[in-house]
Amino acid sequence: MEALIEEERQQIKLEKRRQLKIARNISAPCSLQEALRAVPKTQLDLMRRLFNISGLSQLKKAELADELSKRIPSELIDRFFLLNEENYKLLRKLSRNEFIAAAELSLEKLAFLSDFSIAFPAFRKAKAELVITMPEEVRHVFQQAEKNNLQATVKRNTDYLNVTAGMLYYYGYLPNDTLYDMMTGMYGETFDMIEYMDILFFNIAEMDMPFIPADDGWLHCRVFGSEHLKEEQAMYPEVDYYPFTKEQFLQAADDQFVEYTPAMKKLLAFLQEGYHLSNEDLHEEALDFDTRIKNDISWDELITSAKEEFELPTAPIGELFTNHLMDVFMNTRQWKFKGYTQNEVNRLSTPEEHNVIDMQSYRKVRRNAPCPCGSGKKYKKCCGRK
Repeated sequence: MEALIEEERQQIKLEKRRQLKIARNISAPCSLQEALRAVPKTQLDLMRRLFNISGLSQLKKAELADELSKRIPSELIDRFFLLNEENYKLLRKLSRNEFIAAAELSLEKLAFLSDFSIAFPAFRKAKAELVITMPEEVRHVFQQAEKNNLQATVKRNTDYLNVTAGMLYYYGYLPNDTLYDMMTGMYGETFDMIEYMDILFFNIAEMDMPFIPADDGWLHCRVFGSEHLKEEQAMYPEVDYYPFTKEQFLQAADDQFVEYTPAMKKLLAFLQEGYHLSNEDLHEEALDFDTRIKNDISWDELITSAKEEFELPTAPIGELFTNHLMDVFMNTRQWKFKGYTQNEVNRLSTPEEHNVIDMQSYRKVRRNAPCPCGSGKKYKKCCGRK
């Protein structure tokens, strides 16, 4: 973990250096040609690939910058019609001002804007201030798009993205064909899958979405192991996807969302009373429990790690804590069950069919006792291994 954190720090440092190097050679306002001449050749090559512009790979840096400055504006119009509301508002602000303060943007956002030639870091020489500026040619294209019903398209795009994020919060993973069927069922036969995929890929380019692409579908950003999840979902072919409403998907769109079930609320109330946690800390605990259960943590692992985190001074308090956490475990919607909870799956099928355990009995089962799932094996050799 420390190695990953250190690697991320180094990447942030490199990105800061890259943006500062670009900014030293750009003044606000600027033309697109001036901005492109200031960026490294590697970034120009990236732009060429992002816009699928062919026939320029042999050009030298200055020649490539000049050629891209001619071609990119006409390509940008289509990208503007893929925006979500957050980025639309940012571009609208940039298009109406010569610059905005660089502090308003994250490094990821700035990299996204400059890689797509939308806006660049620059210096206001009068005050030696680092700002973000949109080239005049890009400003003109954006303002033309606004005259062609851009805002309505952006609103629809945002709806698509939020529904997708909510779906993946509840299901964890969706193959492309299943995602298409669900979106078509929600938006009608006029739903365009190709355009929809363009919207998804354009908006994940800045790493601002709570989902990522898989080989043949899409994953929520909290999924720990994609292959394991696919295998787990395949074990329940007769369990269909839980029929959530569009409103439920929209509510679950935020990457920090947690479904506060009655069981979760009782557990958090217990923790607040006994450990005086802040609301922020309580949400972090809820997020942690929710994520680990969705990722198919076993009951043994969950209760063991929870007891290590929270000091339980007496046996009655420990039992109460265990009961609350078990209720959360049984009533959290799990990815392997395609949005159903363990309790709901238990009601949908018999223990013999799916090796499903009644957790009330589970607490009383000794390791060498027969497994309550009915397999005939000892508990430690069967469900106790999970």
